[in-house]
Amino acid sequence: MQQGLLKAAAKKNAEQLAEDVRTAEGELAALTAKQAETVEAVAATETALAELTSQWATLQERLTPLEADLEAGKQALAALKEQTAGATADAMAKQAQIDTAQAELNTLETVATAAAGAVTTKNDQVTGAAAELAALEDTAATAGDARTAAERAVTEAEEEFQRLEAGGAAAQDELDAQQRRIAEAQGALAAAQATAKDAADALAAHQTETAEAQEALAAAQTTAKRAADALAAQQTEIAEAQAELNALGTTAQDAAEAVTAQQDENAAHNPRTDALVATVNGLNAQVTAKEAEVRTLQGRVAPLLDQLNKVNGEISAAEAQLKSLPAQTTALDGQVSEAQEKLSTLKASKKQNKEAIVAQTAVVNQLEDQLGAVQKQIKAYDGTIALGGCVA
Repeated sequence: MQQGLLKAAAKKNAEQLAEDVRTAEGELAALTAKQAETVEAVAATETALAELTSQWATLQERLTPLEADLEAGKQALAALKEQTAGATADAMAKQAQIDTAQAELNTLETVATAAAGAVTTKNDQVTGAAAELAALEDTAATAGDARTAAERAVTEAEEEFQRLEAGGAAAQDELDAQQRRIAEAQGALAAAQATAKDAADALAAHQTETAEAQEALAAAQTTAKRAADALAAQQTEIAEAQAELNALGTTAQDAAEAVTAQQDENAAHNPRTDALVATVNGLNAQVTAKEAEVRTLQGRVAPLLDQLNKVNGEISAAEAQLKSLPAQTTALDGQVSEAQEKLSTLKASKKQNKEAIVAQTAVVNQLEDQLGAVQKQIKAYDGTIALGGCVA
């Protein structure tokens, strides 16, 4: 009787467990369908995103050449501006060189004028020195003649003295007079010699001054020639700089006209470029919105997948346990039946063995406890499946 009740209870629990498994499988199917809908929504969103990306790529292909043209125009404009700035800087530098050269030219003209004045002055000094030299040479010649005359007079006086001395005492007075004349002639000779020496010294000094003046004249002439050469070179450089300045002015004018033309061309490109940029920005905004929508859907799918995986795991564990529990129930049921039959046999014996009956009763109780524990496990899984995979 008790064995039949246990079998009926185990069968009922098994049937309930199978029903709960079917319910869980239905919930799993619903979750799978919901997942499929979410995947379809993600796919649709990704398709829309791909279309927007394709449109964006098409517009980007159209925009790229325009951007390249615009960038090339900007670079050309920058190059023209740089060329204009360089031409302007070169022109300013050349003008500064011209100003500097003009100042140097003025200085050289002043130096040349001063050198010419110095040459004129030195020429005058040389002319004056030459005249003084001629006068000194005349003076020296005169002094030489006077010296010669004095020497001749001394000689003649000495000869006369000797003659008179030979003539006797009568000529003493004449001798004295002659001695006085000799003394005077000697004084004139000394004076003439001193004059001749002074004239010679003055002549040597004037010759030195003349040589120095001639050297100064040569130096002044060299300086004047150098100044004239530098002046001619500076005038040539100024003419060349002026020509370069004129060329740079023409280049700057051409560059300014090219800058104006490039700016007009860039102004013509800007409306189309702005329109395409606005379209691309709009598509970028749509792409960003769709990406955010995809991330939102993915965020919703992730917990559903986690829940689905958890339910699948619990169902798999419950199915495995359910597969093992009927076998355990059957085995324990057989053991309980055998133990109860053995206990009945011991109790029906005419000569009862109380110790054996107590021991067998303990065995029956132990087996019934094990069978009850298995039945509790079945009930626990029944509750888990009824709650959709959550432990009660």
